[in-house]
Formats: sequence, structure tokens, C-alpha cells
Amino acid sequence: MSLTSQQQKIVDLALTLVNKALIEAGGTGQETGSCWYCARAVVEAAKKYDKRLILRAGSAYWERLTPAQDDGVASTHFGYVWEPNSYQTRLTVSRMKAGDLSTLPEMHVWAADPSMGDVVDLTSGLFPAQAMKISGMDWPGKLPPKHFWGSHGKLDKLNAVYESHPDAIQVAKLWTV
Repeated sequence: MSLTSQQQKIVDLALTLVNKALIEAGGTGQETGSCWYCARAVVEAAKKYDKRLILRAGSAYWERLTPAQDDGVASTHFGYVWEPNSYQTRLTVSRMKAGDLSTLPEMHVWAADPSMGDVVDLTSGLFPAQAMKISGMDWPGKLPPKHFWGSHGKLDKLNAVYESHPDAIQVAKLWTV
């Protein structure tokens, strides 16, 4: 998947911004699980190029097993599922509202181009490492692109899903520190 020249400039600037933010937050700049930082950085970077991107959050998952690899038992996809009514989500959100901004509930955060309907995710390439780290699942299928910038139609062809949820977006904005 190739990016336009402007998109590549935005991605490059966003990666510089996110690495700086992660280092300032006490990390190394190479953390997995940094979707919120990456989404915020790409929204900010886009402004420098007169491009409007907006924050999105909710559920996102990528196919890790092709249909030919599916044994009918193992999970075919890996991702993050926004479950607003789960106990853990309600507990985490209530702690956030009380000022504890140390964590987000299970969700994924990305950017979107409202004029084109595009999803912009700088962390799509981290899903396989997160699948192993969180669930011990390997990724024998086709790897997601390092960065994804494209339509929901392109996501459909890659057997990936991004579902934005208004409550998740509000939680992501609440975490804006």
C-alpha cells in the first residue's frame, strides 16, 4: 500500500512526534500499545499540512489466519474490542473520571479523514506483536501493513475491521493529557 507524498510527510512527522511523546512519558519511543499517542500525533501532524484528521476509537481487528489456515478452533482475528458495558471498562472509565489516567480500557484508537472516509492507523503493523504479547497467539497469516491509510473498502479486502464508537471516542478524549 503506497501513500501519497503528503500522506508520507504526515506519517513521518507523526512518528517523530509520537516517539518524542513516548520518551517524554518515560518510555523508549518504540512501545507497542501506543495507539492513542500515534492517533494524536497523526492528527497534529496533519494540521501542519492543512489536512484535517479526527480522533476515532472503538473496536479494531485484523485477520491473523487465512481461511485456509482456519482449523475451526483458533481465533482467526486479533484486535481490541470496545465493550462499554463490561465491568472492566466501566471500572476503568470511572477511575479515569476520578483523575486516574494511568490506563485506557480495552479499545483501539486511530485517526480518520472525514472528507475521504479513510482510516489512518500508524499502529496496524504492531498487531502481530501485540497478539503474541497479550494472548500468546502467533500470526501465520498475511501481516497487516506497518501503517494503514485507506478506505473501509481496502480494510474489507484485508479482512480487517475498524468500528468507531461515540463512547470510546469520548473516553479517548478524556485521556487527552
